[in-house]
Amino acid sequence: MGPEWYDKSILILGCSSVLFGDDGFGPAVAQQLQRDFKVPAEVCVLDSAFELLRTC
Repeated sequence: MGPEWYDKSILILGCSSVLFGDDGFGPAVAQQLQRDFKVPAEVCVLDSAFELLRTC
């Protein structure tokens, strides 16, 4: 058993970070997808590249 995204056929990764001075658009989109839509079982939505790096 690996990270949450490992067994998924689709990974939606919202990359950017307001901590680095960019707009944070990617994580905002990922968070809205998780909040406002029923994400199918074969899809994993992560809200930043840091989440992906932490699970490797």
